[in-house]
Amino acid sequence: MSATKLAPQALVPPGVSVTDAWSTTTSAGETAGVAYVLPGDPLRAPHGLVLWRRSPGVAPPWRPVLGITTDASAGVLQIETLLGEATGDGSDDALVFEATGGSGACGTTLLLDLAANAQVFKKTACDTVVEFSPAPVGLTIRQAVFGSSDSHCCPSAFRTTVLTYESGRWVVASRTTTPA
Repeated sequence: MSATKLAPQALVPPGVSVTDAWSTTTSAGETAGVAYVLPGDPLRAPHGLVLWRRSPGVAPPWRPVLGITTDASAGVLQIETLLGEATGDGSDDALVFEATGGSGACGTTLLLDLAANAQVFKKTACDTVVEFSPAPVGLTIRQAVFGSSDSHCCPSAFRTTVLTYESGRWVVASRTTTPA
């Protein structure tokens, strides 16, 4: 059965609510991801993400290969995932944002190498956006730069850093600071 025919609720622990589901094909095979939230206070609920890999000819064909959980104290409000290429292996990676809210859109960004079933990047910040970089392949980090007299609404500048993944580590390909 392909990932498009899977019931996401069947891929998470009993009693939780599915908040996102996606699938892609990597060099290691078909992969599906399911984000979920446990019942409770919506501002303090545990969240999780489970990655599944399809292994044809094996029973059961879908097996969990990576799980990420946050406890209630982490303050995660939602898990959002974008698929794209960042590690240079030619397969989709998952850029996961664990939103914690606030006026600076705070949270933790993770990059999961789906072919390797591994987390290869983590950044916790506010006033920062991490996106896929198409050229060069990698990640673009855009972060507000505040001067000593800046209010939160109005940073003095924005720093843009492009990272590439080389030999298992992140390397700065470029860094620019632009006045706001």
